[in-house]
Amino acid sequence: MAGHLRTVFLLVLPFLLGKVLEFALRSRPGQRAATALGAPELATEEGAHLLHHLTREGAGAAGLALATLAQPPSPPGPAGWVRQAAWLGSLLLALGGLLRALAAFEEERARLRARLAALAGR
Repeated sequence: MAGHLRTVFLLVLPFLLGKVLEFALRSRPGQRAATALGAPELATEEGAHLLHHLTREGAGAAGLALATLAQPPSPPGPAGWVRQAAWLGSLLLALGGLLRALAAFEEERARLRARLAALAGR
């Protein structure tokens, strides 16, 4: 039962968190906050959707990392190092997914910022 709840939690929570952030950025207070933080491009429709996408990917990778960390340590023995290596590989995979999501977000944010600057220059 706990495994099923954890799976639902890891699948549903990132989506809900992304939707809440997207909705908040589309509101007037969210737009003012984004402008005050120096990221007015996130207050646009595209920017809010971009942040929603990052939140889903990032929370999924963070959830995978937390699930990996929650696994019990492997018992000592001849095959213990194999389980340790598999555990470390899972953790590094989750970290790589998080870094990939952040890098993609920053690239898309720079493109959005340039597109908005070009529109403002017209």
